[in-house]
Amino acid sequence: MPTLLALPKELLLHILSFLTLPLIEIVAQTYNKNITATCMSLLQPLLTRRRHIKTLTAQFGPFNPPQQFEFEILTQETERFGLGKPRWGRLREPSGSDVLTAMEYLLHNFTGNLKWLEATKPQNEQNRAGSSTRKNYQALSQLEMAALEAEASTLGLKLPAAFIKLFTNANLMHHVPAIYDTSLRISSGLNRVPAVIDSGAGGYCIPMREEMFGDSAWSLYLAPDGTHCVLETTYDTGRSWEDVLSANGPGPSSLAATEEEMQEAKNEGREMAVMLSGGVLLEGVGFEEWLALMCFENGVSLACCDMEEVGEGLKEYVRTVYVG
Repeated sequence: MPTLLALPKELLLHILSFLTLPLIEIVAQTYNKNITATCMSLLQPLLTRRRHIKTLTAQFGPFNPPQQFEFEILTQETERFGLGKPRWGRLREPSGSDVLTAMEYLLHNFTGNLKWLEATKPQNEQNRAGSSTRKNYQALSQLEMAALEAEASTLGLKLPAAFIKLFTNANLMHHVPAIYDTSLRISSGLNRVPAVIDSGAGGYCIPMREEMFGDSAWSLYLAPDGTHCVLETTYDTGRSWEDVLSANGPGPSSLAATEEEMQEAKNEGREMAVMLSGGVLLEGVGFEEWLALMCFENGVSLACCDMEEVGEGLKEYVRTVYVG
């Protein structure tokens, strides 16, 4: 590759910037050390993500992708997603590790500004095809979000840019599709996570989503090292322990927090997150990536039921994640 080898570094960087990170990784393994070094400067987000995933799975267990539909339904709707016969023949139901690997090809879309979400249509009665799904979506004011950011800062934590943008933009929130009756709102401030849940990392969580048909809720988890993820739990982690126990819920022995932890949190003017031992799943290795997965999976389900149009973003997602 004499032409490629002769390119100035600035031009090579510009050309490589049009490739997805996995393709840049292939280029890094193919040519000479100068090209490899140039590629490595672009691959840091990918390598950081992989290290982050190893840490998260060691803490919380395997990644649990948020699939919302029966795979067999997708196999009957391939034309709707622009899958020709060659791709249809390679359709597969991905495992959690398959999804994580496939999402590497979409990472360039996740820059914190949520442009990919803005490009979708808001979910409304017209494209719901008569669905009776109820959505309780509540944005924060700029002052309320600033207070939450300040609270996080006092604990040495930082909120993700995409999280801030979504929860301060009521119009953008309605671009997030829902299949079931869903609450998308920040229901409390930061709550301490029981040591048994995050291996004593000292993290905090913010409850942000709940499906009101059953026991499923999601929280943003913030770690002291500046990283974050999304956890699925049985209950809204901002609920009071007394409320959970009194509502025919679990027995005290199922609660993850110890009495000592609860007392320490109260002494600090805080609450312990409502989490059950063995009742926490890792569903997002980053907030924006989780949001995209949740939106795309719900979008596929709605499209298969003829309740949502299939845009180019959704087609790209299906090609990337479901075609082997």
